[in-house]
Amino acid sequence: MPRTRPPLRRFFAPPDRIQSGWATLEGSEAHHLRVTLRIKSGTEILILDGEGGAYEGLVEETGKDRIRVRLIGRRRVDTESQLDLGLALAMIRNEKMKWILQKATELGVSEIKPFYTPRSVVLSGKDGSHWLERSQRILIEALKQCGRVRLPRLSPPVDFNTFLSEVSATHHGILLWEKPCTPFKEVLEAVSPESRIMLVVGPEGGFDTEEVAAAARMGFATAHLGSRVLRAETAALSAMAIVQYRFGDLGNPLRGPGSASSNLRRDHYEVS
Repeated sequence: MPRTRPPLRRFFAPPDRIQSGWATLEGSEAHHLRVTLRIKSGTEILILDGEGGAYEGLVEETGKDRIRVRLIGRRRVDTESQLDLGLALAMIRNEKMKWILQKATELGVSEIKPFYTPRSVVLSGKDGSHWLERSQRILIEALKQCGRVRLPRLSPPVDFNTFLSEVSATHHGILLWEKPCTPFKEVLEAVSPESRIMLVVGPEGGFDTEEVAAAARMGFATAHLGSRVLRAETAALSAMAIVQYRFGDLGNPLRGPGSASSNLRRDHYEVS
């Protein structure tokens, strides 16, 4: 049997740091390569730009805060779900929110929209200004870990009514509630896999009846996940996995990293 090529270490560089056949790693990515992993010049790595691009490159310059990588090929990586699945969730405590952001990325979610309710965690001051930056970093780390090539779109937190008005006309919204309502399985019967699906998960104290009614007036379906009351993070994970299994690629034959298929291909990289 032919020898399997070992996987390349994955690093992130935004599109504006990939130009003319070169990629530049900065900040935490440069530190991770140079200090944590001690990767030397001449080592081949994989650069992800978060917008679908995956590039093979050779480390050429390893400065203190900046790494230059010469691109030698573009990798075709087929790890993205064709399902347009979004997750909206009330702000919860940091560690739980971090966990959900990681799992949403791993499960192929295309957008994440946080919101505030009276029962949710409220960010203020320094925490509020840095939340989006920290959360984006969590998404990048999850992207590299799971082998995706597209970052989920992350929105700044807004109040619940603003969120409803932003997505009601463009998405098939499903609000998850622990009170008696339509089973999630039945709600999914009315969903088209071609539609933009938005799962809505409340705060740790749950949605109140007024919030559920407001969502219903905007066209959102209300669904429960069963007879047991789930924590917010458990409900989010369960619903994402169910929808990806029902309409997306969860449970399908392997594609991309870890597969033996021809979907990982190297194309010659033309230097512009």
